[in-house]
Amino acid sequence: MATVLATIINPAWRKLGNKVTSAGDQSNALAALNSMISSWSAAGLIVPYKTRENFTLITGSSGGVRTIGSSGNFNTVRPLEITSAYIRDSNDDDHYVDVDMTLEDWSAMVDKTISTRPTRLCYLKEYPLGKILFNYLPDAAETLYLDSLKPITTFAATSTDYSFSPEYEEAMIYNLAIRLAPEEDAVISPAVVQIAKDSLSAIKKQNWKPIQRVHFDPALLYNSGGRTNIYTDGE
Repeated sequence: MATVLATIINPAWRKLGNKVTSAGDQSNALAALNSMISSWSAAGLIVPYKTRENFTLITGSSGGVRTIGSSGNFNTVRPLEITSAYIRDSNDDDHYVDVDMTLEDWSAMVDKTISTRPTRLCYLKEYPLGKILFNYLPDAAETLYLDSLKPITTFAATSTDYSFSPEYEEAMIYNLAIRLAPEEDAVISPAVVQIAKDSLSAIKKQNWKPIQRVHFDPALLYNSGGRTNIYTDGE
């Protein structure tokens, strides 16, 4: 498998007309690469795929709020976003969980001590641990499945093996060259700049999906007593 130094850092330096010659050069380039990857992950549009994971719910008052991230209640890489969720019961039946509840929605709930299967969750993107708030306290140790977008993993060392699809490799090389140029007082050729832009744009276009919004007939939003609550099928 390819290493970071051989297939990303060295090619990036060559775009500047230089060659990595010292441990210090390698360390600086690795730091720049990891900073760039973190920035890309924060942008969200260039995260390459969704991750599906499952976690066991706990009952009781503490079960209504769970941390997620390294060493959190749900011990995994902290998600950038939770895109969908469901709960699987002991009969292997799945139950949809709405992931669009806001903190304002959660705060507005009068009774936060109801014990039953959660139907909604709010994800707070706190750092270093995210926080998941459920609308109900779980009443059984059922399994929560989460689909989420995770940050692109940074590299621990220049000798780290990695595996990315070819379009990511090109984007990393050319965009890293641009980031390294100021430190080397190097002049970047227009061709390198253009390839850097085009390769990153292609990734964003590939991974970006438009949000599908549902539109209702206004008449369906109201019942005889006022606005309809779609979660309770009542007011």
